[in-house]
Formats: sequence, structure tokens, C-alpha cells
Amino acid sequence: MDLYCALSWLGRMSKKIEDCLGGFMVACLFKNVVDGYQWVFTMVYGPNLNRTKSLLCDELAGLSNTWDLCWCIGGDVNVTRFLSERSSGSSFNLAMVDFSNFISKQDLLHIPLANGSFTWSCNREHPSWSRIDVFPLSLEWEAHYHDLVQKKLPRFCSHHFPILIDCGGLHGGPICF
Repeated sequence: MDLYCALSWLGRMSKKIEDCLGGFMVACLFKNVVDGYQWVFTMVYGPNLNRTKSLLCDELAGLSNTWDLCWCIGGDVNVTRFLSERSSGSSFNLAMVDFSNFISKQDLLHIPLANGSFTWSCNREHPSWSRIDVFPLSLEWEAHYHDLVQKKLPRFCSHHFPILIDCGGLHGGPICF
């Protein structure tokens, strides 16, 4: 499904109520057309430099104080939480600790990733892999969309693998090509 089809589907299923633009994120508050349920999706692209990675967590924490609703964050955070999420033998760093603390303080969940462990890899002579593309979500999100499945899809032209968050129950209807 391309971006246009995804946005068309979303427009039929939910209405955007409000949005917020930050330095490392775009957040939208949506209201479902069918049941009126409100939820927030935040697309992120985290900074590359370790000394600035805490800025993403600061932005997201500020957003959570603004909209205390069902929440899903998605995108490239450019940091891992655990050493097992990287192929390199590097050690823990402050960015990892800050991101893990943010996830814990916000009571966010990581659902398992089907079809693989890593979401990014480079095509070098000595390749490396990591899981820097994540979709942490609130307990409310999991309670409302309880059939969640997170799947790594085949990649075509990027170092990043696309990730599908399937909330279940959305089968049928026209298919976009």
C-alpha cells in the first residue's frame, strides 16, 4: 500500500482534529468516524548525534502532557534500547538509557516484531543491523486495538525495512494499486 492509499484509508476511517509539529516529530490527534474514539499518532525521526538524542524524548514528553490519550509513536528514533537490538558489540550509552527511561515513564509498550529482529541494515563490506525503527504504544492503544501485530516487510530501496502495524478487523473494501 503506498502513502496515498494509506492516507485515503485513514481519511475514511478517522478525522484529523489537531496537529503538532516539533523539531523531530509530527503528531496528529485523530477521531474515529465510526465510534468517535480519539487517538494520537506521532511520526518521529530522531537525531543522529548522541549528544542531541535526548531532545526527541523531551519533545515527546511535552506532547504527552498536552494530549493524554491513546498514543502510538512510530518511526526512526535512531537509538536502540538494548544491546540485543544491535549487531555491533558496543556498550550502553546515555541515549539508550534516556530512551528507555522515557518509554518506562510513559508506560509505553513494545509489541513483538514479526518477520525479523532488526529494522535497519547497511550494505557495507562488514554490514551492521539494528532495530531503530520502533512503534511504542500506550496501554490504552493496546486495550482499544487488541489484535495488534507488528510486521517487518521486505525493503526495496532503503536501509530501513517498512513496518506494518496491523490493528485487525480492517479487512475488505477497495484495494489501492
